[in-house]
Order: sequence, then C-alpha cells, then structure tokens
Amino acid sequence: MNLLDQASRAERLARSILDERTSEALLRYAQECREKAAYAGGGSTSPIQLMTARLEDTTLQKAL
Repeated sequence: MNLLDQASRAERLARSILDERTSEALLRYAQECREKAAYAGGGSTSPIQLMTARLEDTTLQKAL
C-alpha cells in the first residue's frame, strides 16, 4: 500500500470514528502521508492536491 492509499484510508476512518482525539490523529497521519508522497514523488500528488487535501482535513476537523 503506497502513501496516498494510506492517506485515503486514514481519512475514511477518521470520518467514521466518533472519538475526536483518534479522528484528529488519523487526519494528521493522512496529512503526513500526503506530504511524504509529494516530496518523495510517490504518485501524482501536486501542490494543488496537497492544499486541497489540507483544506478538506480542516473542514472535516471543524465538522467533528
């Protein structure tokens, strides 16, 4: 499983978990995976995709 797959999986889990701390930890992990993938050239993650993912993370965190 590559970093982008791990990030997507962590984000899906974060949406389904009711515990705020666990959800936040999963979202941080997803963000780290996306950043590592971008710097390592692991996939087609562009800076715009990273910014979009961060905005989605922020929006999701506010919703929780």
